[in-house]
Parts: sequence; structure tokens; C-alpha cells
Amino acid sequence: MKIEVDPRVFELHPELSEDDVKHAVGRPIKSQHRLDTDPMECVGVGPDLAGNTLQWIGVRHPDDVTGWYIYHSMRATKKVLKELGMI
Repeated sequence: MKIEVDPRVFELHPELSEDDVKHAVGRPIKSQHRLDTDPMECVGVGPDLAGNTLQWIGVRHPDDVTGWYIYHSMRATKKVLKELGMI
């Protein structure tokens, strides 16, 4: 599975590394598709390399139907945890 992370993620969140985001996406705790998005987005949370919970939003990778293009990631917020039904 190919996971590509938009470089702007690290401009906004320099505390994250590409490996942290890829780890979180590759080992989701919970994720779901967002309805009424085109292309269809997926939002999820997963652990970074240190075990912190990251949130991410992405779309299917254009070159790999099993992969993801992640355009947003940061420490998990209450808003996303609530959207995923985790709180």
C-alpha cells in the first residue's frame, strides 16, 4: 500500500515526521469515509511511532487504488474523535 503525505503537513506541524504519519495511516485505530465528499475522503486516527494518537484525512492515491494521499495530519482532536464515535 502506497502512502504519500503532502509536504504542507510538515510545514503546519513540524513536530511530525513522514514516518509518524505513515505509521498512523498504516495502523488505524479507527477510520471511516466522509459522505458527500468528492473525491471521497477518509478520516482516521492511529498511533505515531511514539504511540501518540494522530488524526489524518486523505483520499485514495491516484497511482495505487489501495494507497492513500494524506493531505492533513496532526495530534488527534476532540472534534475528530467525536466524528469517529470514539468519545
